[in-house]
Amino acid sequence: HSAMRHFEAAIYWSLSFKDYERTQAMVGNLAFYLHKTSHLGYTDVHKIYDWYVLFMDYAIHLDVGRNTAWEYIFLAQFWLDHEQEINAKQWQNRLLLERELHPRHENFYLRAIDKLKNCADARQVGIAWINYKRYAQKYLGQHKVVEIKNTIAFLLKTHPLLKRQLKEDGYAAYL
Repeated sequence: HSAMRHFEAAIYWSLSFKDYERTQAMVGNLAFYLHKTSHLGYTDVHKIYDWYVLFMDYAIHLDVGRNTAWEYIFLAQFWLDHEQEINAKQWQNRLLLERELHPRHENFYLRAIDKLKNCADARQVGIAWINYKRYAQKYLGQHKVVEIKNTIAFLLKTHPLLKRQLKEDGYAAYL
């Protein structure tokens, strides 16, 4: 409860100062916090999903987050982890769907990777490719999965510390 009050206050103050870049970061951190503590039962999957969608909406409508792609990474991870529960509600953000900025579209993952080319470190790029691989394993052919695996292998070879870093972040099962 203290953490939630902290996030709410931070979001309020960043909005009051019209610091939309910080507001987006706070909303993203709140969504991630709720995601990681969801096992405690304070909220449900749909409410967490709504916070992630708001995180993405801020990037679209307030033109913030140009130096990162965490909104893509976090929304993709959450949707891939909870796709059936989210889809069971039969509610999806229409704006994201229309613009193919929803994790159910392949273009979502390609846009994330493209955005990261200009602004991210190897860790973010690696996570984005892992998300794309997870999507491809469910919805695209084996040929595409092999292409993605080869890209991830090249990325790991190019950045020697990346594999260890991704494993420490919990991505060992996807490498």
